[in-house]
Amino acid sequence: MIVLSAVDTRFIVRELKELENAIVEKIYQPAEKEMIIAVHSSSVGKKLLRIVAGQGANLTKEKAEAKANPSPFCMTLRKYLKQSRITNIAQQEFERIIEIAFSNGYRLILELFSKGNIILIDKDGKITALLERQEWKHRTIEKGKIYVYPPQTINPFKLSEEEFRDRYNHSDKESAVKILASDFALGGKYAEEVCALAKIDKRTRRVDSIKLWRIMQTLESKKLNPNIIDKGVKKEISPI
Repeated sequence: MIVLSAVDTRFIVRELKELENAIVEKIYQPAEKEMIIAVHSSSVGKKLLRIVAGQGANLTKEKAEAKANPSPFCMTLRKYLKQSRITNIAQQEFERIIEIAFSNGYRLILELFSKGNIILIDKDGKITALLERQEWKHRTIEKGKIYVYPPQTINPFKLSEEEFRDRYNHSDKESAVKILASDFALGGKYAEEVCALAKIDKRTRRVDSIKLWRIMQTLESKKLNPNIIDKGVKKEISPI
């Protein structure tokens, strides 16, 4: 199973941005947690957006076979989204959440953490349909309720040098890589990358924190170049 970080989510949104202004033509559900949205626009032609709850979203050329009997959730998405225009695709702050806004005021919320979920909300934020009812400590995701975001995670890309240094110095973690991964929500993969690019020993704590901050800020602008990292017992997907 692929586990995405908030940084991965940021890169996914960059890829999906080209779907803005496209018209939704078809929606179908090949598997329980998988949705395919077929769109078309004069600028990008026909595209297929594949969404897998909890795992990710991507453009695909594979036309997966739809279920013979569409689920009520799939039928509801068709009812409200077909022939609407995608107006915006964005990451919710620094969360593993992607929001797709449509011209009729509806929004599709893709939750890419834990078990994952796909949620349709109206212009007032009320849940019209969802893949699965879920209950958490701080919120309940249920049809008819107002959609509530999970508790917000720190956004490391919005921190000033001083804020970064202060948070780094007050961390209780014992190494630079663990501080970046946990305290700054980068996750292990990108924490390792920042340490490598900064040419510091990831295992030590006493480092030039501002150098780390400057390297971290460059992550957002890196060119998309998807690849697979083979670690033997497991594989990771990296967008850069």
